[in-house]
Amino acid sequence: MKFGMDIYEKMKSKKDRLVEFRRDFHKNPELSYEEVRTAKIVADHLRSLGLEVKTGLAKTGVTGYLEVDPSYPTVGLRADMDAIAITELSDVPYKSQVDGVMHACGHDGHTAALMVAAELLCEHKEDLKCNVKFIFQPAEEVLPGGANKMIQDGCLEGVDVIYGGHLNSPLEVGTTKCFEGLSLASINLFEITITGEGTHTSYPHMGIDTIITASHLVQALQSLVSREMDPVIPKTISVCQIHGGNHFTATPQTVELKGSYCTMDEDQRKMLEEEMHKKVKQVCELFGAKGELKLIQGYPLLVNHKPEAEYVIDIIESILGPESVIPSKPTLGAEDFSYYLQEIPGAFFFTGAMNPEKGINYPHHHPKFDIDEDALVNHATILSLAALNYNQS
Repeated sequence: MKFGMDIYEKMKSKKDRLVEFRRDFHKNPELSYEEVRTAKIVADHLRSLGLEVKTGLAKTGVTGYLEVDPSYPTVGLRADMDAIAITELSDVPYKSQVDGVMHACGHDGHTAALMVAAELLCEHKEDLKCNVKFIFQPAEEVLPGGANKMIQDGCLEGVDVIYGGHLNSPLEVGTTKCFEGLSLASINLFEITITGEGTHTSYPHMGIDTIITASHLVQALQSLVSREMDPVIPKTISVCQIHGGNHFTATPQTVELKGSYCTMDEDQRKMLEEEMHKKVKQVCELFGAKGELKLIQGYPLLVNHKPEAEYVIDIIESILGPESVIPSKPTLGAEDFSYYLQEIPGAFFFTGAMNPEKGINYPHHHPKFDIDEDALVNHATILSLAALNYNQS
């Protein structure tokens, strides 16, 4: 590697910049496709660096293009910008100032890291042997995600390879993960509508109880992954919402179930969907109700390209040491970065952000989620080096 610790040390000197950007975004979170303020700050920053800036991709997405030489390949670096509809319960100076919305997944850090990486790479423009496109994407948190819309709006035009990552709370700060191949699951959504016959609760025999039907269906769906499919192949199905009824003494005419399912294998996904259709039909018929299952496409499997993953691992080891890359198995999480990897080569990595000694150990999407801000330095450095070391040999 031509560049390594020298860039790491330089990024450490920019930690105050990283923290400033990150805390500002954390205090002012914006939901998916509503990242107007965030996008303006990003675009203004990229323009101040002299980059060619495009806005309005996928509604609120931003790209910045650093051209070094038209004959060089172009590296894409991506960050997501959206927050989540969760009320923050942390007591920190940078606590969310928006009721019911917080950065509970680290996207504030992703945005800050890529902004400062852009700054550093502009300072090292003469050292680059590639052009760089900085991709700031909206709506990673809502399926089917903002990545596909960014691609449709041209964010990958002229891009030869792409790198991105995620600040990761299960990993301690100073450690990382990067897989050579399958990295994350596919995730899809489902909606089930159960229709019966409403009745007064003093005459239950005169109706078809959708609540009872729904409760049995929840158990039946769980048995699919625990008792009726190969337990060796990871998969989950989760009912996350149940809606039905508006009265204390009347059984509802309809009940809706909503949730998600994750798989690590396309054949298993198709099999699970087939079995879900069967279960909805069987359980509803058992109680005399009617059931309708709607499946909603989510994110495909995230599969790193092996040469690009090896390249990222070499970068990580050059600044954090070989022991910092934690050997582990792919997880059932999902990310719409997978869409980029279906289009061009690239790799996705995880940067440890947990620090139990500081009380920073809550999982993603928890109302007290936070990151050790030392992780911002690591994350921004890896992104920077992915461009700086590209095409150098």
